[in-house]
Amino acid sequence: MDRITDGSGAEHRQGAEGADGGRGTDAGERRPASGGRLPVGTLAVDTARDRVGVVMDHVGGRVNLRPLGGGREWDADPGRVRPADRADELRARVREANAESRRGR
Repeated sequence: MDRITDGSGAEHRQGAEGADGGRGTDAGERRPASGGRLPVGTLAVDTARDRVGVVMDHVGGRVNLRPLGGGREWDADPGRVRPADRADELRARVREANAESRRGR
């Protein structure tokens, strides 16, 4: 397995599963090196809801996330939130573009 960094200094292992470390496994539940809290502004995946959002805040032991295209924030369990990889971001952006096209924008 190769070691890769995500720009924040955190190392991740890359093997046959790809850069995401095998989403849906313990390897996909990586935590940031900064004491387990993702910085505000980080793109993250709420694995409990299979949704991608931007970290807006940490309040009362929960992580507040906002959808990429804007909209209503939701609270997530910090243990079920991981940094988004490129595939997660692309999937979220395609989902948002499809939703906008259905709304006629």
